[in-house]
Amino acid sequence: SPEANRRMKRLDHSMIFVLIAGSYTPISILVLHGTWSVVILSIAWTGAALGIILKLARIDGLHVVTGILYMGLGWLATIALPQLFRGMTLPELLLMVTGGLLYTAGAIVFASKRPDPSPATFGFHEVWHAFMVAAAACHFTMIALVLRTVA
Repeated sequence: SPEANRRMKRLDHSMIFVLIAGSYTPISILVLHGTWSVVILSIAWTGAALGIILKLARIDGLHVVTGILYMGLGWLATIALPQLFRGMTLPELLLMVTGGLLYTAGAIVFASKRPDPSPATFGFHEVWHAFMVAAAACHFTMIALVLRTVA
């Protein structure tokens, strides 16, 4: 039903916030130390909770607000860059930054609806998904490398 589709779409978009905060969790716990660990983890999960509430609320016109929240949470790590540089290997750092840049490029594609190479078969939405998959692969690999280092 149309209502069920709307509910599932809200849940789908809410889970993006869980992915962002979930990606911060192993880095905050295993790479960052002391205050930085607590601050980054707290901001990530508080921001995710706020984003989920906004997505699940039936308020129209919050796309820009939640989009800014996605990007802000995504680039939150920049405030702890000195500690990340000390605690991560070069490949881990490169994967983290590359993933962030790919997520950002995908967000630009989604917001601008460009490029839209073949709207009927492979349009801007599919281009956006390709960026998301590549970015997620970078972050997955980065987290796996961090976990392997501490295991």
